[in-house]
Amino acid sequence: MDRDHTSYELLAHFEAGENAEPNTAVESIARRHIRDVRWVLKWAVAIAILVVAAATLLEFGCLMAAERTLNFAARAGAMEATLPRATYRSVQAAVERRLSGYSQMHGQVQLTLLRDGQAVGQQLQAGDGVRFSIVVKAPASAALPAWLAKLTPEQPLLARAERTVPGRQLQRSQL
Repeated sequence: MDRDHTSYELLAHFEAGENAEPNTAVESIARRHIRDVRWVLKWAVAIAILVVAAATLLEFGCLMAAERTLNFAARAGAMEATLPRATYRSVQAAVERRLSGYSQMHGQVQLTLLRDGQAVGQQLQAGDGVRFSIVVKAPASAALPAWLAKLTPEQPLLARAERTVPGRQLQRSQL
């Protein structure tokens, strides 16, 4: 093999055919590697689409994790409400303990506690068969990074849990 031939000349032999001049084949290969405006625009659009898709997936993941944590917090609050000496403050503290991983939610969480469908005061007065419902509400922006919260519309995250205080006496059907 001759060392005088460049790789473009050797490739031109295969692409252009036997009758083509080597100089025109080299020029056509060189022209293919020039990136024009269309190439730049295609890649810019592709990168923009990938960034938007990644931001959407990140938002979805963050909101799902925050909603799961809110559900755990609501269940912990409902469980606390069924304890004999529970108060509204102890239920609130149980919810806040579960939400400690989301420091930006601190102070933005709204807690609604119901006893058999009625709002409760400071003492919960748990008795046999009493049903406690708790609703925990927080803004979605509190669960997102600051840059992503600016890009998404404001929506609330909501979690609800119910718990019934177990009876102390056996029912006749269990005897």
